[in-house]
Amino acid sequence: MLARILRFSFLSFLLLSIPQAASQTWSRNGPTASCLPNTLQWAFNSLNQSPCTIAEFLLNSCSVGSGSLHIPPIQANDLGYTVSSPTSCTCNSVFYSLLSACALCQSGNLRKWSDYSLNCSSPTFITLPEGVPNGTRIPHYAFHDVLSANEFSVTSFQADSGNNNYTLVLIIVNA
Repeated sequence: MLARILRFSFLSFLLLSIPQAASQTWSRNGPTASCLPNTLQWAFNSLNQSPCTIAEFLLNSCSVGSGSLHIPPIQANDLGYTVSSPTSCTCNSVFYSLLSACALCQSGNLRKWSDYSLNCSSPTFITLPEGVPNGTRIPHYAFHDVLSANEFSVTSFQADSGNNNYTLVLIIVNA
C-alpha cells in the first residue's frame, strides 16, 4: 500500500513539473505582467517602459470595450505566451517579440514563432496594424526578423536594443 501511495505521489509530482502552455487570456481585471527587478534592462524603451508595458500598449490599440486589457504574469511552468484570441494586434511579429521579452524578464519560457502564431489566420511581420500607440515607443529589437529563425533571438535582439525607438509621426502634405 505504501509503495502504491509513493508511486502515485511521484507520478503526480512528474505531471505537475511538466511545462504547460500558458493559459493566459487578456483580461480587463486581474494581475498584470511585470519584469523582475534589474532584468532585461536592454529590452526597455527610452521611456523606461518594460516590454510587458509596451506590449500592453499594442494590445490595447486594437481593443474594443471599456477599460484596458492586461497581459497576465507568466507562470513558472508555462511554455510561453500564446495567442488565444487572435487579432491583428496579437498576430504580428512585433507584438510577439515584445511578449517574448516580457516572458524572459519574468524568468519565463519562450515559444517558437510557429507555435505562438498557430491560431493566427494571417499573421503579419515587422509591421503594426494600428501604428505606434500614443504614450509609448517601440524598441528596434521588436522589428527584427523572427520568421527565419522561428524564434525570439535574445543575442541578436540585445545587440540592437539601443535607445533608438519608433514613434508615430504624422506628416501632412498640402497638395
